Amino acid sequence: MATNGTCDGFDRPGDASPGRPCRNGHPCQTGHGWAALTPTEVKVAYLVGEGLSNPDIGKRLFLSRYTVQVHVSKILAKLQVRSRVEVVGEVARHPAESQPPATLSTA
Repeated sequence: MATNGTCDGFDRPGDASPGRPCRNGHPCQTGHGWAALTPTEVKVAYLVGEGLSNPDIGKRLFLSRYTVQVHVSKILAKLQVRSRVEVVGEVARHPAESQPPATLSTA
């Protein structure tokens, strides 16, 4: 459950459709696809696309390994893919130059 009282898309696995109530009765706001990713998830997706491991992504973004694992899990769910290899394919379909520069900063 998201802190703002709406569904974060993961209260009912596989059923995160915008506007559809989750099991708690809140309208689901997340949706699917590249546009559903948060700015941090986009950063993590690009780093997955570069072949970095979760610990390496964590070091690059100053996040714990667990936090990166959570982001990767949400990315997989939102993109409706099952592996990091499929995330690489999604990253290839969304070139970095189409993203705002602030989204790509990793420092």
